[in-house]
Amino acid sequence: MDTGHLLSKEALFLMGWLKGLGMQMATKAIYFMAEAHKGQKRDDGRDYAEHPTRIARMLLSLGVRDEATVIAALHHDTVEDGRTTLQTIREKFGDDVALLVDLLTKNKNMSAEEYQRNLRRDKRAVLIKAADRLCNVEDMVDVFTSERLARYIKETEDVIIPMMKWARREFPEYTDILIILRDSINAILRVAKKLAQVESMKAGAGA
Repeated sequence: MDTGHLLSKEALFLMGWLKGLGMQMATKAIYFMAEAHKGQKRDDGRDYAEHPTRIARMLLSLGVRDEATVIAALHHDTVEDGRTTLQTIREKFGDDVALLVDLLTKNKNMSAEEYQRNLRRDKRAVLIKAADRLCNVEDMVDVFTSERLARYIKETEDVIIPMMKWARREFPEYTDILIILRDSINAILRVAKKLAQVESMKAGAGA
């Protein structure tokens, strides 16, 4: 089957990058991810597949060269969204990738605390989650309601940033990458807070 039409320009660029690095399994993972997210849209109306593509590209640009990490980044939402199963991920990409995708998958019956404990079981899961959060905060100002924005900022500051601090201490080989991700997230949060304050003042003035 010709699946090339499923890929965005960014995904095709990522594929060329991965081929250059010799990550042949990851190039196959791009096709599978695009098929899994076919027809899905992000809150801003973009094709959903652009989101995991951005995360994988971000990790590569920061120097991540572990193929399982890149593949898991591409598939971090495919099981949670019900488009595929963990067993299928395991059959296509191996136990290591399946482990990471499992740790990154949050089901409806799972508490926030349990999900956080799962993430901390593997440094690579924390790294993917941090990159995922950066991508999400980059998009949140334009698409989130003020209430959702406030909740997301609080969760990021109370949960994600401390988790990244823990990972830097436990896994110093990822310190530089995590600091870059943390600083980028915090910069966006500062802007988001100011915008939220402005909107709140406008709402108060109009009351």
